[in-house]
Amino acid sequence: MDVMDAILKRRSTRSFTNKPVPNEVVERLLEAARWAPSGGNRQNWRFIEIRNPRRLDMIKMFSAGLKGDPTLIIAICGKISEPMNLLDIGMASENIMLEAVELGLGSCAIVSYSEGPVKQFLGVPDDLELILVLSIGYPDKIPKPRPKKPLNEIAFSEKFGEEFGS
Repeated sequence: MDVMDAILKRRSTRSFTNKPVPNEVVERLLEAARWAPSGGNRQNWRFIEIRNPRRLDMIKMFSAGLKGDPTLIIAICGKISEPMNLLDIGMASENIMLEAVELGLGSCAIVSYSEGPVKQFLGVPDDLELILVLSIGYPDKIPKPRPKKPLNEIAFSEKFGEEFGS
């Protein structure tokens, strides 16, 4: 698949079938994350894959933003004290979500959860924060695209405020 096709097809999916995500697919998603760029090639991220239905339910109980019933959650941890880590984790997350599109999966980035209980439940060490949870599964419904601002509202040429493409 063309990268732009994957970008345009990616949606925040919140409705999933109960079909499990196979091991080899999970590994491909994590490989996509592993190959994301990171500042100084530090790779200061850690990924936890969760597929056990009881564990998924427990995470869902403490995650207000987690809708539907994903068959896979990837929790991403790092140190917020190092601001570059947030950027790095964002790039790794996008790699996962784009690879998910390629593999016929839906995904949704979740940041509305009770960090303390989820972090403890997942055994995340004290020196790391739980940054993001990705809910992943085979989509039951594919959401319609959300409106995006036109390029000329968000992009400029040479300096801020100068019309793009002029």
